[in-house]
This record gives sequence, C-alpha cells and structure tokens, in this order.
Amino acid sequence: MKNLIKTILIATVIVLGSCSYKNNESIKPTVCVDTLVSFASQVNPIIEQNCTSCHKSGGTFPNLQGYDNVQRRRVNIVNSIKGENGFTKMPPSGSLNSCEINKIANWVNEGFKNN
Repeated sequence: MKNLIKTILIATVIVLGSCSYKNNESIKPTVCVDTLVSFASQVNPIIEQNCTSCHKSGGTFPNLQGYDNVQRRRVNIVNSIKGENGFTKMPPSGSLNSCEINKIANWVNEGFKNN
C-alpha cells in the first residue's frame, strides 16, 4: 500500500511539475487600427460581410455593393450602424463591433477615399 501511495504521489508531482506558463506566451489583445482607413481593405469587407446579403442589386434598398453605392449613402450607413438620428440599428442580425463601426465612421470623416 505504501508503494502505491508513493507511486501516485510521485506521478502527481511529475504531472503538476511539467505544467508551466510562460509570460511571453500570454494572449495579446487585438488592436483596432481605425485611422487612415482604406475602403478596399477595411470598409468594403465589413459591408460585404454584414450588409450585402440583403442590400444588393435586386435586394433590399439601398444597394450597398461597391464604392459608388456606399459613398453615396455613407452618412446614412454610419447613422444606421450606430442606430442614431432616427435610423434603425443595422445589421438586424446583430451589431457590428466598436472597431468596425469606428472604421466606417472614420473612413467617412477622413474623406471617404476610394483606396
């Protein structure tokens, strides 16, 4: 019986001793880069992923496919994704995260460039 207890105790020490946590492996927080926003690489993917399943040619008005359609409705889009100024909060399936909202709003504030 003493040998069994010794074996279990040694095995426990080995198992617990082999577990470690290295500080340099900690999870790094996600950083939102929401300035100098690019339409092509930042805004359009958000619109495509969250809006154009409904807001497309032949779909629900307005069509939000492509730069021309998005820039024409940029102020309404910002009001909609924020749910401000009497606009219904969009998308109806759930809110965009704050980084996505800030990217779109900052793209508008930075001059809504087609880049």
